[in-house]
Amino acid sequence: MNLNIMLKKDATDISSSEKKTIQIAVLNFISLVNGLQTGKEIVMNKLDDEAAENLGYEVHLSPKVSDEEREGFIGQAERQISLFLKMAEVPYEMEIVK
Repeated sequence: MNLNIMLKKDATDISSSEKKTIQIAVLNFISLVNGLQTGKEIVMNKLDDEAAENLGYEVHLSPKVSDEEREGFIGQAERQISLFLKMAEVPYEMEIVK
């Protein structure tokens, strides 16, 4: 699945250090949510984006993760990361592509 963190269409760009901070925060949220929801292995790869507009990650959960755990992970990740972006008042939005 991909966790896409994209600049809103009507927003202005932000600095490279702010982008890096958002990426690291998202990485930490994904790790935390995985630990709480599944407790199993996870692989995360930064999405390859030449223009660096997508600050998200490609996420692979362990094959041992049940459908219930997977849905719990997706729901919790979506809530936590969306709340972070809103509270940080950054012009980014999140989308999960399963």
